Amino acid sequence: MSCLCFWGCAPYQPVRPYENFIRTGIAPGDRVRVVKSDGEEVSTRVVSLEKTHLATEAGDIAMAEITTIARRGWTKPTPACGNDQPLGCSIPVVVDLLTERLDEAKELFEPACTQHDFCYRHGAATYGHQREDCDREFKELMEQACRDQHVLEKISWATNPISCKALAGQMHRAVRRYGEGRFVTNVNSYCEYDGPPTSVGR
Repeated sequence: MSCLCFWGCAPYQPVRPYENFIRTGIAPGDRVRVVKSDGEEVSTRVVSLEKTHLATEAGDIAMAEITTIARRGWTKPTPACGNDQPLGCSIPVVVDLLTERLDEAKELFEPACTQHDFCYRHGAATYGHQREDCDREFKELMEQACRDQHVLEKISWATNPISCKALAGQMHRAVRRYGEGRFVTNVNSYCEYDGPPTSVGR
């Protein structure tokens, strides 16, 4: 692979569009693709991260206007919350249940698993979530993935929505049965992974 292709062929890695994630996941010199709240899409290079905006070669982009942002590169951006802990579909019992389909299941449900990890680790302290809130959202996100035809086309067995929903149900039952000890209620685990909370302890 040539040096030109090494960078030019690199995929865009999504960064959560919240200031704390942008500041840990984006650095000066990074090539980014941003969608702003008015629908404008900008592909540019970051010059610096300022207090209220990204300074880029295409001009300033206010943090508050960013609805989606992705950084070009081969490595995933460092998340703002618990960056020393792995994220994704890593619950041991799920691994046992899904041995034959593990790789494809992880690809299909990775966004749901990542959100569930954030919710278990930071949801209580930041948003006042209960464990049941996290598990319900986990199931909803997996079922949403089962309806996403663009995603399903990549997964051979998941093109059957019934099989996909059955697997989502199996994973949801697994976290309900075995996940209690992983839910963190420590107030020191505060981290805005889903945008600023409208109220804490609701």
